[in-house]
Order: sequence, then structure tokens, then C-alpha cells
Amino acid sequence: VACVVSGEKQFSLLDPSSASTLLYIDRTKHANAAPIVRLDQIDDGGSSLTRRSYPLARYALPMHVTLRAGDCLYVPVYWYHSVLVSSGRVISIHWW
Repeated sequence: VACVVSGEKQFSLLDPSSASTLLYIDRTKHANAAPIVRLDQIDDGGSSLTRRSYPLARYALPMHVTLRAGDCLYVPVYWYHSVLVSSGRVISIHWW
């Protein structure tokens, strides 16, 4: 659970099926860790690096959520996510 006390955070989430287009493509390179991919760039075609490194990313369907003060988000187990923080001070509480 992620809760924002002050400021804003933008979450991008991929369900386990969609995440398979990005994750574990090359286990020798990433093992069981996830590669760092800007999920917010997938919707608009992605950067050239994302398209080249993860050609199946164009089939991923990320969901985007903006949390503001007082909002909480439950991130289900095995859901891949990335977070962008707004400029300025952000205070948040996470319980994983």
C-alpha cells in the first residue's frame, strides 16, 4: 500500500500478463530482477531504447494513477510498477 501525505506521485502499473512483455526477457542479464523501464513512455510508443531493448513493450497496457494528498493505492503482488514524483516536497508512507 502506498499513501501520499503531501505532494503527488504518479504510478504506472502493469499486470503480470502485460509485464511479461518487459520482464525476464534475458535472465542472464536481469536474473529475477526487473529491468528499469519508464512505463509512462510505453503509451506514446516508448523511447528508442525501450523499443529496441523490449520490442514486445508496444503490446503492454500500463495503467496510470496519480496519487495526491490523502490517496492510497494497493499494488497487488507480482504487479510491476514505476513511480514518478512531482517536483517539490513529497511525503508518502509505504507498507509492503
